[in-house]
Amino acid sequence: MSEKRHILVVGGSRGIGRAFANLCLQRDWDVTVLSRSGEAPENTLGIRADLCDADQFDEALRLAIEHNGPLQSSAFFQRYRGETASWKGHWETSVVHVDAAVTTLLPHFANSGDKSIVLVSSTAALFVAPEQDAAYHASRAAQLGLMRYLAVHLGSRGIRVNCISPGTLLKEENLTFFAKDSEKRALCEKASPLRRMGHAMEVASAAEFLCSSNASWITGQNLVCDGGASLVWPESESRK
Repeated sequence: MSEKRHILVVGGSRGIGRAFANLCLQRDWDVTVLSRSGEAPENTLGIRADLCDADQFDEALRLAIEHNGPLQSSAFFQRYRGETASWKGHWETSVVHVDAAVTTLLPHFANSGDKSIVLVSSTAALFVAPEQDAAYHASRAAQLGLMRYLAVHLGSRGIRVNCISPGTLLKEENLTFFAKDSEKRALCEKASPLRRMGHAMEVASAAEFLCSSNASWITGQNLVCDGGASLVWPESESRK
């Protein structure tokens, strides 16, 4: 029999977050999606809210609990899209307001059963991606520190906290780009020992696992989802 969960998906209107919300629906979980656009997959509760606006988040959470009941899980897929200074935007979107949101969520978690939180970071938390700026790297690395802190401090409440760190992926928003730029896609495929690019749904599956009771003994971990690209020593690849 499938476990029943109410999961709050922050940033589930596109990309990995949307794929994740769809996976949760397949598990017959109750899904609430928060996004700035208000867009959400069919058969989910979509609420328009900005994580960085405390009043909007509080109201969205009230509606979510009213509609779907107490939470068992929450997953944070949001990312900064560049409307203000980079340091302020990245830091507040990826770290400061995630911490504040978790504090707000705590009273609304179920009193018993498996409970979990998943943060979505990036391989840039561990390695340097020259196409991204310093603020992006620092905020993504800080997410790992925040995840570990929360895992320790929320463990006594029975709440597990983990991270996933994806590399470059194929998703609905970039399919046209990679179809046109076959050279870039070939390079991305060559970077992985699996010799292909990953898909958003594959990373969403990792997040779905960490949110489920199948991962009930896993907390404080960062799961790198890059198809093994980070296993290969760059200098050796450069020699080729």
